[in-house]
Amino acid sequence: MNAHLAMLADVRSGEPTQPVPGISALTEHLRERMAAVGDAAFQEFAYLQQVAAETWGPERTSHFAIVLRKARVAPKAPKVSRWKMASTVIDRLPADWQTSLRAVAERSEAGQTKSGLPILSSDYLGAVTTALCRYVEYARSRGVALVPSGSDLHCYALWLTDPANAEHGVSVRAAADYLSRIKAGLAIIAPSAVSSAREFVCRYWREKGRAGGSPTKTGNQLVGAVAIYDLGFRQIEEARSKSVRGVRAATIFRNGLILVLGTALPQRARALSALEAGTTLWVEQPDRLHVRIPARMLKRREDQKAGDPFDIVWHNARLVAALEEYRRSYRPLFDEGACLFPSVHAPGQSISEGRIGQLSAEITDKEFGVRIPIHRLRDNVGTDAAENLVGGRLATKALLDHADIGTGDHYDHSTAAKVAAEFGDYIDSCRTTPTDLAL
Repeated sequence: MNAHLAMLADVRSGEPTQPVPGISALTEHLRERMAAVGDAAFQEFAYLQQVAAETWGPERTSHFAIVLRKARVAPKAPKVSRWKMASTVIDRLPADWQTSLRAVAERSEAGQTKSGLPILSSDYLGAVTTALCRYVEYARSRGVALVPSGSDLHCYALWLTDPANAEHGVSVRAAADYLSRIKAGLAIIAPSAVSSAREFVCRYWREKGRAGGSPTKTGNQLVGAVAIYDLGFRQIEEARSKSVRGVRAATIFRNGLILVLGTALPQRARALSALEAGTTLWVEQPDRLHVRIPARMLKRREDQKAGDPFDIVWHNARLVAALEEYRRSYRPLFDEGACLFPSVHAPGQSISEGRIGQLSAEITDKEFGVRIPIHRLRDNVGTDAAENLVGGRLATKALLDHADIGTGDHYDHSTAAKVAAEFGDYIDSCRTTPTDLAL
């Protein structure tokens, strides 16, 4: 009988009151099996945890998953910084454009503000340089000037939005964004080549995109903040119900928290990606949470990224209990770190803001039949707040951390549904003989 079958027999014959094999013993057992049978040892060990959970329960055997993960998933290289990504894109541009863009990148990364000189975020600089790269490829393939005239830019926008252009076809709004980024890039690399025609074309496409609305926002994405919040807690309950407590259960719990926190703390994905126990998020009382997100993770101008953080304390006993359970029983199954949303594939690292949005969209698509990325949760929260809270639009401004109440126009999609429902109840109560028609 080999070591796996021997331990399997011991686990099956064990009593619920007996001690569970510890991490050291399990680590040594798995190491020996890997030496004997290679990767097949992982499947053996996973089955061993399943059998152990039947004997001692999922909670007492959750450390099996820690042993398996450490042996199976190797640490990954650190993520490439956003500034490095932007620098890589600059390398693809014409050589005489690179010097001025690199100067902006270096000054922006250092946070050195100078009168009359732009300071950009790494994301925006990356978007600008990427838009320039795409236009350069287009211009070279058609033999037009690399510094476009107004008509060149207009033709480029028509090409971008051509429905027959399967490879590059984009929405009018996306094309308008590309043009504005090209214009911003040209202001850096060719500041003397000012063109009123380019200004007109950019403004034309911007207004055209605004009139057409956002192709990524649809009315059926407004399912209600409460529905999304409850879905998050159903995810958490699903994780609790798993017969084996491993990384799979921990991932479901994590994803539930993304929806719950994305609703209870309706910040953007980047701000949520900064949540870390004891640093940016901590429990103060059994019903009280404190969040402090640094300004660099918020949507602010780059010269304000060293400013005051987003700092809020709010009461939510149910969420506090879920976070404490996650910290105690599920978060350690990923790694020994403190980030709230750890990566399944890269121990020690958090998932990206883009991945947070993807997960939110995937989970809601499965439940509601429509993809609701994390930013669209803000629309649901803003709409519900404006419709149902006493403060109305003032409540929306506070919840979404807007500097101006008018900003809420983009998030408040309420259509007096509450008033309509109340009026319907009023009409119904006025009927002298309430009758339901049998049709």
